[in-house]
Amino acid sequence: MANYLTLPTTTSKGRIRVVVETPRGTEAKLTYKPKKKLFEYTRPLPAGLAYPYDWGFLPSTLGDDGDALDGLVIHEAASAPGVVIKCDLLAALRVMRTENAETVRNDRYVFCPHRQDAHSESLLGESSFSSRQCPAPTSRSNSKGGTIPAKLSGTSIGP
Repeated sequence: MANYLTLPTTTSKGRIRVVVETPRGTEAKLTYKPKKKLFEYTRPLPAGLAYPYDWGFLPSTLGDDGDALDGLVIHEAASAPGVVIKCDLLAALRVMRTENAETVRNDRYVFCPHRQDAHSESLLGESSFSSRQCPAPTSRSNSKGGTIPAKLSGTSIGP
C-alpha cells in the first residue's frame, strides 16, 4: 500500500488531491496509520449517525494540530478508504480545537471532485507536461513546520 502522506498535494493541473479516510455512510471513524500503512477502525459514531460525505486528508500537508489537513468531499458516488480524489476547493473553515487545555488551529476544507480529469494525468503526479508549462504552486509554512499549498493558503481563513 502506498504511503498516502507523501503523495503530492496538487496535480500538475492544480487539482487538490484528497485521500478518503472515512467514506460517506460510514457509522464509525476510520484513521489512516502511516507506520502500519493501513486504515484502522478508531471508534463508532453515536447511534444513528453516519458520515454524510467522504472525510479525508490532503497528502503532504501538516496542520497546526500535527496532522495532515482535513477535507470533506461533497459528492454522491461510492468510495472507500484510500481512494484518492482530484478535487476543486469549495470553501475553507477556520476552526480552533481545544483538547487537554491546549487550543490549536484545525481548519477544515470543503471540496468537490473535479468534473472531468484529463486521462493523461496520473494520481501519482506523473504527467506528459514539462515543469515549464505547469509550474509548481508555491506554499506557505505553518507553526508546526509543515506546508500548506498555495491554493489553500490564499483562502480567506487567515495566516
